[in-house]
Amino acid sequence: AAVSYRTESMHGAGSPQAQRIMIARQGNLDHKKSLAKAITRIEE
Repeated sequence: AAVSYRTESMHGAGSPQAQRIMIARQGNLDHKKSLAKAITRIEE
């Protein structure tokens, strides 16, 4: 997963782990998961 952060990390935007934490906090991942499940018609 660090590959997608390579450019930002090389330019001083922080460590890859810090970027992952911020993406997790601000990415609204639960909502995106529910959208993906709805699109693929996965039921729990």
